[in-house]
Amino acid sequence: MKKILANITRLTTTYSKFLLMVMVLNSSGTAAKADDAYTYLKCGAKYLRLSGNYIKSNYNIRTKKFLDSYKITKYGETWITSRSYIAYPGYIYLNRDTGEMSYSRASDSKKYSCEVIYYNELPRVNDEGKKF
Repeated sequence: MKKILANITRLTTTYSKFLLMVMVLNSSGTAAKADDAYTYLKCGAKYLRLSGNYIKSNYNIRTKKFLDSYKITKYGETWITSRSYIAYPGYIYLNRDTGEMSYSRASDSKKYSCEVIYYNELPRVNDEGKKF
């Protein structure tokens, strides 16, 4: 009986050391900023946020959130194509060569010139002098 209790105690301490080591190694990872995962674009008066799967648009200054979501359907050599099933217009096309955004791929459609910005450069509530 004494031998069984000694073995169980040794086994318990070994597994608890192992679990403690796994927990410490998992929690000691480097912290990542939340805004590093996205690319922000200013396209004329519109702001876009690109992630790996979505393009978000219609930035709300007060809530600091993007309201409309477009699922990226195709990463082409020249175009990034995205589609929304809820928002109107239903498509966003980004030209990777010229840096232009449009809602249609037709040659006569309105094109907005896009530039990459940082998260800090998104508009704030008082930037444009909003008064109620």
